[in-house]
Amino acid sequence: MRIPLRPLAATLALVIAPAAFAQSLLYSHDFGQTAGWPDSDVTGDLSAVYTVVGGEYLINPLRNLSYALAPAPVGAPSGDMVVESDVRLVASQPDSRAGIACRVGDGLNFIAFNMIASGGFEIVRVRNGEAEFLSRGPLGIDPAGGARLRAECQGSELRFSIDGREMARASDPSGGTNHGAGLLSLSPVVAATNAAFDNFALYGGGAAVASQPASNAAPSDFDNSGFSSAGGGAGLLPALSDMAVHADNGMGEPGERRTVFPVGQQQVFVLMEFEQPVRANLRADWYAVRGVDETRLLSGNLQASGESTRLYLAANGNFSAGLYRVDVYADSQYIDQREFSVY
Repeated sequence: MRIPLRPLAATLALVIAPAAFAQSLLYSHDFGQTAGWPDSDVTGDLSAVYTVVGGEYLINPLRNLSYALAPAPVGAPSGDMVVESDVRLVASQPDSRAGIACRVGDGLNFIAFNMIASGGFEIVRVRNGEAEFLSRGPLGIDPAGGARLRAECQGSELRFSIDGREMARASDPSGGTNHGAGLLSLSPVVAATNAAFDNFALYGGGAAVASQPASNAAPSDFDNSGFSSAGGGAGLLPALSDMAVHADNGMGEPGERRTVFPVGQQQVFVLMEFEQPVRANLRADWYAVRGVDETRLLSGNLQASGESTRLYLAANGNFSAGLYRVDVYADSQYIDQREFSVY
């Protein structure tokens, strides 16, 4: 199910963090593809439509008065973070909302910074799906026209800015222990709210961390011994020209490029082609995706020595039927993801 929306205004600009909240960029995404964000076209999620259309990420809630939250594929190393995104809200109901979230944890636990279709804004603490309003006021713009939202969460202090103008401050006495960030929408009536997002950015101190809910223990029929490479430090990562999933060529190396594999014991490769030799610590996280549930099968690392443009990692295991995903990181920074099916 796809809901077409017009693009965000091209004049929206990235707002640089003021000195008091100076942070390093951990992750950014322009939604040319979902790339690790929830995708209901793949999972069949019936709680909301999560999809990419025309370079925007769309969230359309399919449950009354229930937050549709899309967690970012990476989080900050602590609860101190800055979250930004272009947001546009098209809704038939005045109480519809769309916004960004910091301190996202398991369940519906987060701090929401919302635009409201009726022309207001709010900062809301959500605990187990129940909202506590911390601040609200008039928006001063038409949310259907789009704006750049910025949430600053540092210690107990929360700040909300729209198009570079500070709208409100509030307090989160707990200081926040959850490390996730995300995008969200809420509708009082099913399918009455279309929210579009673009140019997401997450800032924080330290290195980004994977934020998908997953088991840390690998199933007994998977192991890390299947990881291998064609290369051998941290450094500036060259541009990625291609990334794909491949079958084993029979000699323990990537062979045929595939998106569908047979059931059973095998080695599956993710192969990356860079424009220049790579010197970085690469990591691949492999997941089994079953509806809205994900199980991490294993993780493996490769220390690329800067001698090759062609690098690969592999998962060796007994694959049952279903959907799988591999997420790849370089020096803890998210690169991209690929999905494949087993039948």
